[in-house]
Amino acid sequence: MKFILVLIFTLSGCFTVRNQQEKIVEKFGKFNRIAKPGLNFKWPFIERDYEISLKVQELNIKSNIKTKDDVFVFFTVNIQIFVTDTYKAFYSLTNYNQQISSFINSTIKNEFSKLELKEVFAKKQNILKKIKIQTSKEIANFGYGINKIMIDIDLNQKIKKIMNQAKLNQLQEVKSIENIPQIKTEQIIDNNPKENKKKIQERVLKIRRYGRSFTCYEDS
Repeated sequence: MKFILVLIFTLSGCFTVRNQQEKIVEKFGKFNRIAKPGLNFKWPFIERDYEISLKVQELNIKSNIKTKDDVFVFFTVNIQIFVTDTYKAFYSLTNYNQQISSFINSTIKNEFSKLELKEVFAKKQNILKKIKIQTSKEIANFGYGINKIMIDIDLNQKIKKIMNQAKLNQLQEVKSIENIPQIKTEQIIDNNPKENKKKIQERVLKIRRYGRSFTCYEDS
């Protein structure tokens, strides 16, 4: 009879931990140890275990940003996170999904709101690298790391049409100048004797620079 009771007691305390998992074991509500993959034992009625997944997990964040030139941009962020420290991941955050998403959202808004719309698209990759570094440092304090972060930026359809039309109109205005590869400032000065030479030179440089950096916002 005693043997049977001991066997039942022993078996009731056995538990397994799968690959890509770890378990927090608490004794009387206090952290005791971390159980690794394989067969483990806990004292029945005294110890409890809590599962932590070590798999890469995806978070999807959707929000909008107001750029420096007062244009609202919609963005979707896909971020892959994983646990780097089981103890911190379990005890630091009550809702890791919501809390990490909130931090990343505020970081992205802070970075992109400093830029004008044109810069948002031109510098997107550089800003993403900066955001990944900042976010990685912050969530490391909570036992998480970042595997990959991607962002998709979009504009309101009405804004797309307005901006594309405005850019096309400007390009048509400078088309004659862009088609002359060796254009000289003096030629424009001759045709515009009342304009200041410095202003004309600045206008020519601006036209050339604009033509090289033209971006069309396509419908998604």
